[in-house]
Amino acid sequence: MISGAEGHLPYAPCTLDELTVKGYDYWALGHVRKYDVLRERPHIVYAGCTQGRHIREPGNKGCVLVEVEESEIRTQFVPLSVLRWVEVKADVGNAQNIEQAAIAFGDVLSRKLSDLEGLKACVRAVLTGRCPAHGRLSIDPEAVATNIRAVASEVSQGKVWIEKVQLQTKAAIDFDGIAESDTPQGELLRYLKELAVNPQTFEELGLDLTGLKSKLSRSGVKLPENEVVELFSDVGDILLTMLEDEEGL
Repeated sequence: MISGAEGHLPYAPCTLDELTVKGYDYWALGHVRKYDVLRERPHIVYAGCTQGRHIREPGNKGCVLVEVEESEIRTQFVPLSVLRWVEVKADVGNAQNIEQAAIAFGDVLSRKLSDLEGLKACVRAVLTGRCPAHGRLSIDPEAVATNIRAVASEVSQGKVWIEKVQLQTKAAIDFDGIAESDTPQGELLRYLKELAVNPQTFEELGLDLTGLKSKLSRSGVKLPENEVVELFSDVGDILLTMLEDEEGL
């Protein structure tokens, strides 16, 4: 492989110039599972792979057909994959609830279907945007995934399988304003911020997470170690949403 290939450890590394001076007319490179023509004289080509295996191998996959006639070399990429891995991002900024967020995703997905050229697809759904439904999405991720899968199946007529649903939304609530207010919600946000920036305060709560960490480790899930601020921000979103449901903000 060519040295410096993004996202890959060095495996039999070389440079384009090193291959060029060898005098060969065609180099078929491996290890990198993405089709790419690095040079045409001589031909230096990554054929990629015939079928993507996971979400980190998206796009069309296939092989390279090489035809040689006297001193002329012709190459052609030939699609062979029967299934695509695709990440679909949808801005759900106007969603008031989980159902509306799923519908917004379905609208984006329906426009992406033409890119699949009739193939089935494994889709990672990524929901983005600052929306009123953020807290509710965070509270019930299983309901979010269920609604996303139902909408995806409907708009694709069963050709799309949702591999994972990722929430990258933000709350539409003015947290800064609430945090400065003389209200229970403001006091809650200020306390969560103190916990996030002061590890000693967090430790004084006396929470023993050993058992939880052990159970999560067996499932492949790890508690965040360097994302404490973001973690407490999510907690604030969820708690304020619950309070809003009870009494309004």
